[in-house]
Amino acid sequence: MIDVCKAIEIIKSSVKTIGNEKINILSSMGRYTSKEVKAKVNNPPFSMSAMDGYAIKFSSKSSNKTKYSVKEEVFAGSRHDINMKEFETIRIFTGGKLPKKADTIIIQENAKVLKGGLVSFKGNIKKNQYVRKEGRDFKKGEIILNKNHFISERDLGLLVSSGNKFINVKKKPKVIIFSTGDEIIEHGNKLKEGQIFASSLYMLKELILKEGCVCKEIKIIKDNLYDLNKNFTNIKGADLVITTGGISVGKKDLVKQSLLNAGLKIKFWKVKIKPGKPLMFGLLKNIPVFSLPGNPVSSYICFVVFVLIAINRLNNSSSNVKQMEATLKNNIDEYSTRESYLRAIYNIEKNNIYVTVLKDQDSSLMKNLSLSNCIVIIKAKERIIRKGEKVKILIYQ
Repeated sequence: MIDVCKAIEIIKSSVKTIGNEKINILSSMGRYTSKEVKAKVNNPPFSMSAMDGYAIKFSSKSSNKTKYSVKEEVFAGSRHDINMKEFETIRIFTGGKLPKKADTIIIQENAKVLKGGLVSFKGNIKKNQYVRKEGRDFKKGEIILNKNHFISERDLGLLVSSGNKFINVKKKPKVIIFSTGDEIIEHGNKLKEGQIFASSLYMLKELILKEGCVCKEIKIIKDNLYDLNKNFTNIKGADLVITTGGISVGKKDLVKQSLLNAGLKIKFWKVKIKPGKPLMFGLLKNIPVFSLPGNPVSSYICFVVFVLIAINRLNNSSSNVKQMEATLKNNIDEYSTRESYLRAIYNIEKNNIYVTVLKDQDSSLMKNLSLSNCIVIIKAKERIIRKGEKVKILIYQ
């Protein structure tokens, strides 16, 4: 049995990045950039009006001329260029292209329409007011996204504005998830005596999707070597395999034996962690394989602490788990020879982080997992920790 830090070191040294690909930017949401992205055009692509009003040449305003001749109107989408003479103005609307020689917009509220196609202006006028200059947001050739950037819906708008059609991204890891056990059944079926729903299976699926992975297959496998061997030898095309259940030392805990039959090279089995002690990790045909305990909470803890590290290595991304310090709001009477990970609720009061550890920490209880928003880490053999003391917490975004 190894400690948590050693297990993490082994995972990091065993898992390799899977590579990159070029895709249409419209399909890039939720992906990680594999190189810097540069703008192909200026944004805005031309100088435009930020308001409805009148375009003038500012230098003409310095004279005593108070009346301007309105030459024509410019709307958003107008394509023709207008040569504007001194003491002429153009009626312009938001998004309209600024005429040549014009450099200032006077909003329509400060304009008075006169007879004979003339207009006069009032108020203090500043040069370049209400003008969105070409390239104000970003210029052609400018870096708009850095390498290893996670692409959000906001970034998608940026990419479209930049004139890019394609983008280099990291490949999405393809993940297979197997839940093992004669007692577990799929969601939607009617429970019979002795059965439970495959809650870990669906929870893990959503977790890997959240991390930008592709769920290649999810499946329930019965507790017999024939079915286990059949599925474990058929993982071609996967970048990561996760199993739940059947990894302890019971009579029907056959996952380890079946994976060995398939050619698994075990890197470690059993970790000094509570919950999650039976965790096993190895490589099967160079594919990382995690065998997690069957209890949902144990599966979740092992995913956050260990599996996420492998996913981050596969797509060369940064972790979504934050480790912070918080002040305890209740006592912790947890004592174990293993490092303990306790479900808890943190909140922020006057810029300080406080955390309350939930009472029942049984690893089969889903309700407490649902209620929690963080995990408190208690080192092995640590004394009873009192209210007001500082503890480390993990927050999974």
